Amino acid sequence: MRMDGRVLKAGLFALCGVTAVLVAAVVLPHGASAYVRRAEYHASTQEIARLAQSDPELSDRYLLSCMALLTVNRPRAALAACNRAVAADPRDTDALKTRGGILLVLGDDERAGVDFSIAIAREPQNPDGYDLRGRAFFGMGRFDEAIADFGTAVRLDPRDSDALSDRATVYQELRRYEAAIADFGAAIAADPGNAALWNGRCWVRMLASRQLGAALADCNRAVRLDPERDDVRDSLGWLWLRLGNPRAALANFNVALDLSPRLASSRYGRGIARLAIGDVAGGNADIRVAVAVEPGIAARFRSYGFVPRVPLPRPIPRPDWEHAT
Repeated sequence: MRMDGRVLKAGLFALCGVTAVLVAAVVLPHGASAYVRRAEYHASTQEIARLAQSDPELSDRYLLSCMALLTVNRPRAALAACNRAVAADPRDTDALKTRGGILLVLGDDERAGVDFSIAIAREPQNPDGYDLRGRAFFGMGRFDEAIADFGTAVRLDPRDSDALSDRATVYQELRRYEAAIADFGAAIAADPGNAALWNGRCWVRMLASRQLGAALADCNRAVRLDPERDDVRDSLGWLWLRLGNPRAALANFNVALDLSPRLASSRYGRGIARLAIGDVAGGNADIRVAVAVEPGIAARFRSYGFVPRVPLPRPIPRPDWEHAT
């Protein structure tokens, strides 16, 4: 599974000043007011008048255009359309959240966080805004605030599988594996047909190096649900390495690379598997390619306990070989 897985200026916004008007009346939760202080917005009577002249119908047209551009993978053009949607109706939380989502994709987590904070201020009982802002906090490395926002989303909707899996991802990053496994379990209970959730729990169990039988069952379920997911095959490859079976690992890494030839984690894992079965030239070649694509990959997987060597040590018998629960 790949999950390993980023100064506001007023002039960056098409809708300069509207944020100040909204925030003036609301103290945004979880540190969002800090965004506003850094943005240095200035309210004015002209901006207040602009709020009164909003055009929801025009905003809807621009928002539809924004979403259409997203479907053809044109995020910057979509952002421009969403800017127009927000400018036409600053009260449109759907436009704000959509623009924030595009900013997340483009790596502008702080601006995204502002949009989500405004949406939360307008709809404080809607879990979507908290989940989205949690992703922005995560991208900025503000993990405690991300966990708080995901927790609010879960409190508002205990079966919000997106918020549960997002919080699990933060716990995984913090190596709080038991909490991550529990959240993935709750997300699976809410959305059992979602292959990504089964894969997520498989991956965290592998990282924790426990419940490996259950991890294998999780990954196999994910494969049955969606055979074309490269990240599931990647997870299976690393899990089989953890279990001391480099040939099974190699087979899964091969499938992952057939699906996504530039998937660095599978390329690196295949290098380790090849070294373990004696293919030193092939293994070293794969590792060189993986490091070229992701320079820090060796350190990342070393921290998980994976070091290229020949041969791979024999697996230690494990008492926790159990089925998924």
